[in-house]
Amino acid sequence: MFADVHSHILCEIDDGARDIEETKELLVQLRKNGVTHLALTPHYYPHKRSVRSFSEKRDGLFQGVKALPEAKHFVFSLGAEVYLGETLFNNESLDPLCYRGTRYMLTELEYSPYFTDATKYRLLHLIEDYNVIPVLAHIDRYSFLWKDMELLAELKRMGCCFQVNFSALRGFFSRRQAMKLYKNGFLDFIGEDVHHSVVPSAERKKYLTQTEKSCPGFAGSVSREAVSRLFVSR
Repeated sequence: MFADVHSHILCEIDDGARDIEETKELLVQLRKNGVTHLALTPHYYPHKRSVRSFSEKRDGLFQGVKALPEAKHFVFSLGAEVYLGETLFNNESLDPLCYRGTRYMLTELEYSPYFTDATKYRLLHLIEDYNVIPVLAHIDRYSFLWKDMELLAELKRMGCCFQVNFSALRGFFSRRQAMKLYKNGFLDFIGEDVHHSVVPSAERKKYLTQTEKSCPGFAGSVSREAVSRLFVSR
């Protein structure tokens, strides 16, 4: 079992898969890599479209994915990668953007060299006023988060969770940092953030094996946590 909580394989909705044939091929490759539980999380930008418009299109596209023969090999969780913009809070409810059946929402922060008070306020707004648990997407991409253990601890106390991209396991130093976060309770979920291609199976096995040497049970642990928290049927 391996659970991937972040992907863009739904076609024709964001910058991910371009058509259903590419979606089909990505499913084939993900299965070869041992993925059994897959979250579908297309980008949602609140300043571009309404929650209703987005969720209706996403749900329709999901029906097409479920109809593929390759889909029978996966347990899916349907959600979104939600940009934390100010206009997000013009919505009365954000339920359709959460991983279906849960209060968890994959949340993309603005790219900035530092963590702002505005970002902290918006995260608190999600937690306190919308009853949402933010899963901060690919924290390995944010220099102000990746190595700031105090900030991560503060955000964890607030109620946030953290997702790291699989690519962080590919480099020696980034893998060490990912393991450090895991050991300190700051790595909740792993996702490949697939758009058009996946990590080749031999490479994936190599990096997971290297990680397991220092963190026995790493892959199984993050997968079990993902399945128990994010792959929930309503």
